[in-house]
Amino acid sequence: LFFTLGSNAGAQVTCPDPPNDKNLLVDIIKGTLDPMGSILDWSESEDTEDWEGHFLPANFSGTTRVTRVDVTGFSSRSLEGSIPPELGCLDALVGLSLQTNGLSGPIPTELGNLSNLKQLALNRNSLSGSIPTELGNLSNLKQLLLDDNSLSGSIPTELGNLSNLQYLYLQTNSLSGSIPTELGNLSNLHHLLLLNNQLTGSIPGELGNLSNLRGLTLNDNSLSGSIPTELANLSNLEQLLLDNNRLTGEIPDFSESPRLRRIYVNDNNLSGNLPSGLPQSLTALVVSDNPMLTGSLPLDPMVHTSMSSLDIENTGICVPDTTEFEEWLGSLFRFGDSGITCGETTLEPLTPIVPLTPIVPTTPVQPPQQPVAPSGPETPLPPSQDTSSGGGGGCAISGEIGTGNNASRGILFNMLVVMSALIAASRRKKE
Repeated sequence: LFFTLGSNAGAQVTCPDPPNDKNLLVDIIKGTLDPMGSILDWSESEDTEDWEGHFLPANFSGTTRVTRVDVTGFSSRSLEGSIPPELGCLDALVGLSLQTNGLSGPIPTELGNLSNLKQLALNRNSLSGSIPTELGNLSNLKQLLLDDNSLSGSIPTELGNLSNLQYLYLQTNSLSGSIPTELGNLSNLHHLLLLNNQLTGSIPGELGNLSNLRGLTLNDNSLSGSIPTELANLSNLEQLLLDNNRLTGEIPDFSESPRLRRIYVNDNNLSGNLPSGLPQSLTALVVSDNPMLTGSLPLDPMVHTSMSSLDIENTGICVPDTTEFEEWLGSLFRFGDSGITCGETTLEPLTPIVPLTPIVPTTPVQPPQQPVAPSGPETPLPPSQDTSSGGGGGCAISGEIGTGNNASRGILFNMLVVMSALIAASRRKKE
């Protein structure tokens, strides 16, 4: 007897009834995925329940039901062709791993019938088409690994039904559209990797509900809007990678994320000051290429002792000008400097870099009285150099800065005064 499954192409998939997974798997592998037997060798002996050869892809439950298929290829030997929809008949499967092969074509919708499945690993192939919405039926799934393929279309909202999911890897595809808010329902999720796609829109604040999340990796997309403050509620978060997007606004305060070790938000359009509440656990803070980020670097060498990588290049963030801080920065494995020291002004001074210094002769003399050469309008000095209100001494420079004639006249006049004094002293000595 046989029973049938519907497919995404409208065709019927016939499954044996009662099931005979062992024979079905032999037909699938030998007839479709590996017809030449270059990868796998099935033992026909009755005393074995395992694959023999280079791989051990199948485990049996003691009958004819297959509970796990693991066929991981490598560069010189890998499975080719499309994934047979007949795999949907192996409804006792707990794990299905066909990663790192040369598989192409769509993901069969029939895989949504594998209700006992806990791991589905189809990553590092050449699969195309959209992610089947039927995968949202796999209520026992803990790992969904579809990364490094050529999948397109949007992320199905149905994936938000996978309440037991711990790992969702969809990176390095051509997925588009926005991140579904339904992903915020994945209360057991540990790692969400959506990097290197074509995702747009804002980061859903609902992701702040993922209380068990340890890694949020959304870099290299076209996400916009602000970083949701709800992400600061993720007390188990260890890694936040949002770099190479179009994010705006300020960076939230992550003081309530005591395990956060890496923050990468570089290459965005963020603004404002860095938050004062940066966790002590930080090992990497990369905020470079956000020119509108400003303020003082809120790190303490005595607190952030685990820091190894810091990059504030091409920002307006300044570095405290202390010996302690300078030594701490020198101890980092990587440091990208903004070139700004806190308290320094970036404006060019209007006065000459080297002010004129009065020439003092070695022998005190009384210079003859000479008329003082007229000078041009006085150029105000910056407040830090203004000595006009100091009462007594000081040296004020007059004349137009940048016009060589008046400056040269002043120097020449000083030289003439000194020379006249020296000549007069010499005459008196002879007399």
